[in-house]
Amino acid sequence: AGAAPAVVSNGNVQGMAPNSSIISVGNYYNGGSPYDAWRFVAEGPDGIIDSGDEAQIGSFSFGYSSTIDAGSDFSSLYLDWLTRIHSRNTTYMVALGNGGHGYGTVASPGGAAGVISVGAASSKTGESVGDTWGDMAMWTNRGPNSQGRMDPDIVAIGWSATGDTTLNLSLIHI
Repeated sequence: AGAAPAVVSNGNVQGMAPNSSIISVGNYYNGGSPYDAWRFVAEGPDGIIDSGDEAQIGSFSFGYSSTIDAGSDFSSLYLDWLTRIHSRNTTYMVALGNGGHGYGTVASPGGAAGVISVGAASSKTGESVGDTWGDMAMWTNRGPNSQGRMDPDIVAIGWSATGDTTLNLSLIHI
């Protein structure tokens, strides 16, 4: 694994993606539809795929922990269709859910074949039981999903994020 360098121009750091833009989908927890939101990400404001106004990456930090058969349920199959057939230039990153540790606890739609499922890890240090630096957060769901695929695809800091503290602080001996 390697680190992605930031773009530097005339001594100014421009960030990891200087020409990127953000599309606001809105709060569908307040009466909207996740299916409309996912399709909006794939098609953009004009409703046409590959016209240049759609997102390349959709990031959704939720999971429906009450859904049985994550990966085979309607939400998972719909996202799979969006990414592998309808809009092949859009990738979705979806949280696995907060249903807790245990075998086969993947939440929908994180079990979809066409998405990148994301689990949470901890950046805490000095804990005596669980959730110490580099461990999976004890509340994050784990695979396999109902179709037998191992999840998560990727794990990132999602618990006790330290922000301005280096992630390898526990390795530094002063």
